[in-house]
Amino acid sequence: MFTSLIPALHGLLPNVEHRFCWRHLYGNLAKKHRGKQLRDEMWAAAKATTVADWKKHMKKISVINPDAHKVIEKMDPTTWARFAFSPRSKCNSLLNNMSESFNAFILENRDKPIITCMDMIRESLIVRMQEKRQALNGYKGRLCPNIQKKLKATKGLTRNCIALWAADNIFEVKTISNKFIVNLSIHTCNCKKWDFTGLPCQHAISAIFLKK
Repeated sequence: MFTSLIPALHGLLPNVEHRFCWRHLYGNLAKKHRGKQLRDEMWAAAKATTVADWKKHMKKISVINPDAHKVIEKMDPTTWARFAFSPRSKCNSLLNNMSESFNAFILENRDKPIITCMDMIRESLIVRMQEKRQALNGYKGRLCPNIQKKLKATKGLTRNCIALWAADNIFEVKTISNKFIVNLSIHTCNCKKWDFTGLPCQHAISAIFLKK
């Protein structure tokens, strides 16, 4: 598997968080262990933001395919499962779409000598940043459009939440099936979504609404 690469990466970049792309990770596992149920449960385990949810999906994997479970269990969850990611980076990405997009962006530059390649990438990034600045010149919102869209979608989920004020900026938020603790002072919720992305989850937004 990929796990042997991690010590080498930590040796080169000891203070950087290292993750695997889930799609490639599963593709490697699927060479010996296939099945839609296995794939769906492994994806659900990767997306889980709490230990309890992760363990629940791992248990299902152990029933569906015990051999695959033994392989997955040996993987360091900090490299592929959201619940174990560091909140420092404010990124919960499970796929390498960003690097794939960047590779496509610099495709014409990659076969050049290294100095020429780097300079062409620099120029391309300058042009891209200027295009983005110009596109936003007429935008009147307080937040970037994509972030605003995500927050609007999350706000819609608060209809299933009931927020209760506990003390200071701490709230208990009840949903149909669970309860969550939100601390508005330090921007955390124990569902971990706010911690990982920097964007308030529905529980945090529910608490914010209650505080007006």
